[in-house]
Amino acid sequence: MQRTINLSASRFAHPGHYVPVLQDHVGERGALAELARATPAVLSRLMPMIQILGGDTRSLSRNAINDHISRIASVLGADRPWYLDFIREEPGRLIETKRGAFTVAELAYRAARRRQLAFVPVAWTWGDEAHLNRASNAAIDHHRGMALRHPILGAAPAAGISPTAPVERALSGTGLGHSDVDLLLDLGYIGPDTTLSAPRIERTLHRYLGLGPWRRICLMGSSMPKSLSEVAEDSEAYLPRREWALWSSLSPELRRAVCFGDYGVQHPAPPQDAGLAMGMRANIRYTVDKSHLIARARGAVNQEGPHQYRELCKRLRGYDDFDGSGASCGDDTIVACAEGLVAPRSQNMWRQAGTSRHLTVVSKQALDAR
Repeated sequence: MQRTINLSASRFAHPGHYVPVLQDHVGERGALAELARATPAVLSRLMPMIQILGGDTRSLSRNAINDHISRIASVLGADRPWYLDFIREEPGRLIETKRGAFTVAELAYRAARRRQLAFVPVAWTWGDEAHLNRASNAAIDHHRGMALRHPILGAAPAAGISPTAPVERALSGTGLGHSDVDLLLDLGYIGPDTTLSAPRIERTLHRYLGLGPWRRICLMGSSMPKSLSEVAEDSEAYLPRREWALWSSLSPELRRAVCFGDYGVQHPAPPQDAGLAMGMRANIRYTVDKSHLIARARGAVNQEGPHQYRELCKRLRGYDDFDGSGASCGDDTIVACAEGLVAPRSQNMWRQAGTSRHLTVVSKQALDAR
């Protein structure tokens, strides 16, 4: 039986045509804050998914969850719509409180509601029933609908089972209608050996579009490797943005019907906590038309020091597709560092610069390609 949302979720207006999947990490939050302050028009072109990041070895506590939501609130404010998801944490895990046991997701939703944040809860089609139920309850309570996140690469379904069956089963479990739900089709990491073609993806998208009148449907993925070892030390290299090449090769009709999403300048899986990491090389990730231009230093940054970043900035400025000051907040940071106007700091500074540049470039690309 379908449940209906009293204030119809169909009245909820999604911003933009681009969904960047970001971790609740200082560099990526900093990029959003920078856009909100300096170029709010860029921020208006996207609807970020912010994944609350669990630890490598320790589960999130109630206080930690509240702190995550507080940090997100300080960046986005009360009116900016965003997707709320989790990574490296089980959102259906129960946490005991003085008022009883609540799931991780429930505590996050409660903290977000107290701050009147315009969040849309995300549930995974491969996740547990408890999380699906809590997300759909939040959709009704908060009047903004919800999102189903579904992987479309990996193991083939069993014989006789439709590949859309997990989505249909999850939607049925929410009790909501298609028009109250966003379907986020996730390609995950698209490696150089992944065989995908626009015709194959178009067939897949038509299959999911045919299930019903989704409020929004989005195709997302990333070709940023987990390690930049394929870029030689003390050099620069272009890494293709395969997710963008795939989406932009879809028919105009499908590009209008299916929005674009990616993982910013990061691999879908977060790095280890220890490890922004002991042996990491200094690097800057600079998004251009169809690629990421990667500048990578020599030697471990914890041994060589952050001064390496200034040399990387100078080298990036020598490329024809470096846009320069005024193109984005990330460009401004690179120029200022190259000229000695700001001191180079840790990789968090460059994660912010790379993310800010990426969101500026890709939000415009996605808008122009509609």
